[in-house]
Amino acid sequence: GLWSAYGALRWLHEPTSRWSFGALACGVLALHARPPAGLFALGLLGAVALAQLLRGTLSTARRPIAIGVACVLGVLSFSGLSYLKFGTFDGSPLRYSVQYTPKRLAKFEGKNFHLVNVANNFATYVWRPRVDFESSFPYLLFERRPNATHPEKKMDSEEPAAAFPIAMPALFVLAVAGSAWAGWRLPALRRALAVCWLAVVPMAGALFAAIVTSHRYTADFCPFLIATSALALAGIDHAAGAARRVILSVASLLTLCSIVATFALSLQFQGELVWGVPDHRSEEHTSELQSRFG
Repeated sequence: GLWSAYGALRWLHEPTSRWSFGALACGVLALHARPPAGLFALGLLGAVALAQLLRGTLSTARRPIAIGVACVLGVLSFSGLSYLKFGTFDGSPLRYSVQYTPKRLAKFEGKNFHLVNVANNFATYVWRPRVDFESSFPYLLFERRPNATHPEKKMDSEEPAAAFPIAMPALFVLAVAGSAWAGWRLPALRRALAVCWLAVVPMAGALFAAIVTSHRYTADFCPFLIATSALALAGIDHAAGAARRVILSVASLLTLCSIVATFALSLQFQGELVWGVPDHRSEEHTSELQSRFG
């Protein structure tokens, strides 16, 4: 996904280059490795193709149109592979999984996405921390209380998750505030930042409407957050000396916070939640946490 984003942005910067072909290949591979990340990659390449088409002429329109069509076909290839495997264009036919009983499927009407989940999932990933702080190591834990908000939601599973501002504050602040500042101060970056933000909409919409939330799903946003943060840092590099030093110092501190938070949450996940941990070890870990939080 990252290589695809890199190639797409290089093509945006160099319209006559061949970076679009590498971006397309990596985007399709990303899609079949992890659909949401691949959806962003192909969405970004498609957005760049649209930008090239709008700023070009009829004589230069052939490649942007071809790449745009190829991006659509790349996204559809996931459903095509599903049809070859399962006889359905549903990319994730849960009805064929033995663990999805009729009763379980009925909870979310057998569908992978529901618009009524958007408010709940948006809050989970973007602004609701859902973590507990404690005075002893590892100091930060996933919240253990059930999520009782948004009763209209149709969810299959809500695994522990920490929102971006807690789990990855450096990338989140750089991508949001940093890209806004860079776009305002450096017009040359506006087109690249605009296509990144446009490209994340389909992927984010899918995850916000999904029937499952999980902390590991936050990694699907990493290609977008990293690419956008890199552009923001490019803009910050053009700032005046004092402002640049302050911003980079804050970003460095937030990066350290990101490392600490990820380390702490990983310890809890490995000790309590991950599949394959012996039951007696998981029970010991869970009992210790319950004794701390009551």
